[in-house]
Amino acid sequence: MKLDLIKIIDNPLDYMRQAIWISEKRESFLLTDIFKVAEISVKKKVSVDILSEIKDKDVAYQIKKPYEERFQPELYDEICLTGKNGFQYLSQNEYDKLKGFTAGSDTFFDITNVFGIHGHELPVRTRKGLILRFLKKEIEVLDPNSDTLDAKYSIPFKNKDITTISSLNKQDSIIYGTNTGKLFLQDLSENKSKPIKFDDCKSVCYDIVIDENDEYIFICGMGYLRVYRLDNNKLNLISEFKTSARSICTYNDLILLNKGMHGIELCRFNETEIEKLDSLNIGFSIDLMRFNRANETILVSSKPIGKLGLIKITQHNNKYKSLGGLFKFGK
Repeated sequence: MKLDLIKIIDNPLDYMRQAIWISEKRESFLLTDIFKVAEISVKKKVSVDILSEIKDKDVAYQIKKPYEERFQPELYDEICLTGKNGFQYLSQNEYDKLKGFTAGSDTFFDITNVFGIHGHELPVRTRKGLILRFLKKEIEVLDPNSDTLDAKYSIPFKNKDITTISSLNKQDSIIYGTNTGKLFLQDLSENKSKPIKFDDCKSVCYDIVIDENDEYIFICGMGYLRVYRLDNNKLNLISEFKTSARSICTYNDLILLNKGMHGIELCRFNETEIEKLDSLNIGFSIDLMRFNRANETILVSSKPIGKLGLIKITQHNNKYKSLGGLFKFGK
């Protein structure tokens, strides 16, 4: 397996804070900021289309809502279901129930896409159906049947130390990491149980990815990539790889690492060991990395903003060979 650079293009968005979304149905990436929505597709060639644009800053602020209103309904629904880190976004009608909930200078959709679900009070849904809101000192579990999504109960939570968080798919629990590398498993039931610390990596944790069966948990940070197996509500370390990564994408037995100024690294996980397969220097420091399973394409954005890179994973020397059927899960 190898990483092949398709093309580096200019970023069609100019604002300092922008999000990248994935549409598998459209086989494209969507870029959003407060002024524009752009769509990038890779078929026979790379195409960039501006779907929405507002040039006046005051007008852009006035029409903003906490969610992304500029997406067509079908696209919005897909984005909500895809979500982030195992969480799903709510419908527009559900978000409209919230009283006194405004967007601020950016939509909360964009902010959570870039910085994570936990830091900005935007309610999200677990795949088991719980609606959560992460506050500074607690997690609120909201009542979906309430006209204003009132809190049913809350769970103590020290948000200020959290750097990344992910939801399990088949049980009411979350896993989160801190700025010092401590890793916790938190039960979300009403008994308000304390979080269970299952490891201490000693340095900042950047990203957590959980496979669709809740069997393997991939965690990266400053100086490490670790894989844990969840068994009877206990997390056991089964493999470790010395590297630093800002974020992870996983699919089948492959792991894709965003290494910031050091490009992208491709590894294979064989249930006990992690093996490096390839690496690619993009020519700029990577900020965000997203993977579209529909066309097996990776999009990365530069830091500072200005460039985008499009990459394919290829098998042996057969450039752009289809990997259909390989992909099972990812982010």
